[in-house]
Amino acid sequence: LSSSRRHGAFGLRPGSRARKLQGRARRFGIGPNTWYLRRGRGATLVFKVRRGRVREVGIASSGPSRGRVRARRFLRSF
Repeated sequence: LSSSRRHGAFGLRPGSRARKLQGRARRFGIGPNTWYLRRGRGATLVFKVRRGRVREVGIASSGPSRGRVRARRFLRSF
């Protein structure tokens, strides 16, 4: 994960609004953050959102983030 504004994925960078993710990515509410996962070509895209703004953007291996139960367990590890 990176909070640098240099990095982006799916047209989103840290600080941008998270509306584009709604309905297009799996949503997980864990703690004060909302996490979105979206399948990419070779990896899974991870977005950390708080108060409607993207805070961090990252990539994850497809294995631990596949399936709802495994994805929730993966995100709780942060």
